[in-house]
Amino acid sequence: MSSTGKIGKLAAARRSPTPMTTLLEADFPFEAVSEIAEVESWRKEIYRPIYHLHKWWAQRLGSVFRAAILGAAVPAGSSLMDLFYDSQPLSHLVVFDPFMGSGTTVGEAHKLGCAAIGRDINPVAFRAVRAALQRASQAAVLDGFNQLEQSVGASLRGLYRSTDSAGEPCDVMYFFWVKVLPCPSCSSTVDLFSSQVFARHAYVALNPIVRVLCPGCGAVFGIENGVLQTTCNECDARFAVHEGPARRTTAICRGCGHEFPIAATARKAGKPPAHRMYAKLVLRADGTKEYLRITNEDREFWEEAKRTLGALKPCLPHVPIATGFNTRQILNYGYGFWDELFNERQLLALSILARGIQELSAGPPSVPMMVRHLPGLNLV
Repeated sequence: MSSTGKIGKLAAARRSPTPMTTLLEADFPFEAVSEIAEVESWRKEIYRPIYHLHKWWAQRLGSVFRAAILGAAVPAGSSLMDLFYDSQPLSHLVVFDPFMGSGTTVGEAHKLGCAAIGRDINPVAFRAVRAALQRASQAAVLDGFNQLEQSVGASLRGLYRSTDSAGEPCDVMYFFWVKVLPCPSCSSTVDLFSSQVFARHAYVALNPIVRVLCPGCGAVFGIENGVLQTTCNECDARFAVHEGPARRTTAICRGCGHEFPIAATARKAGKPPAHRMYAKLVLRADGTKEYLRITNEDREFWEEAKRTLGALKPCLPHVPIATGFNTRQILNYGYGFWDELFNERQLLALSILARGIQELSAGPPSVPMMVRHLPGLNLV
């Protein structure tokens, strides 16, 4: 029987007064679905669903939700794997997600033909999902992207350039930062690390090398996951891998040994904790990636980005963080405005991109402007 015929029988079964036991309730094939989900989660940048336009907290996997919706729609004993890759006309079902977040439930329900309804109190979630699921012209989207590439692409990429271990130019995928506070006793800068491990693979059992930061000299190197103590390969310092100055709500100064409360110290300063850039993940010209410590050139370029943002004075939203159940913690650590959650390089990149978007309907794209050339960059 075709899947369409099965779904037709299902629709009739659901209209029956006799309750139906679904596949999700009885014998859902968790192992088979997990294997599919693992592939999607392994390379999200390649296999993420087409409607995921924006990064989100704890973004769920499309394959899992497709399987869950199908499992809730078909009777026990059905073959989920036979239905999973087929076109399923579930137009007789309505799926409602009152906390849709990134829209995974809504997107998968829509792909399955359901009447999908999504709602969220977060305006970012609402706008992102609406943009992802509304009708759009592929030609118009590509044209807009090409215009942005010509007008601001070089400027944005220029903000995230560095050199690799061989001294060759490369792109930076991530800069790593740590929050810091001055010790109330001796004024030394204290890194709020809870562990010296700062990067590990999502599937550490398959890729057991984790990246650690030496608390003595700042070297970045890899060790086997599970190692409790290691020796720095540059300064020979011996240190505990999973211990850092931050201990839950307090921190211990490595200089004088004074232990102090983190939140209270930040509140007393009247501003959020500062940040220190300590490592980077770069993409080399040959396509390989490597973790490296921050260089003086990286710091100088960072300072240049700060000066550029200060000179441009772009119109940035400066909105107070209102007191609420989900905001009390961040207010407790000295934050008062939403823009304080972004550093100057991020604010500069967002300002450049915003100006490029504003110019999309204003005519031909302007000549690319590099951030390094301060007099030629005008975002006001």
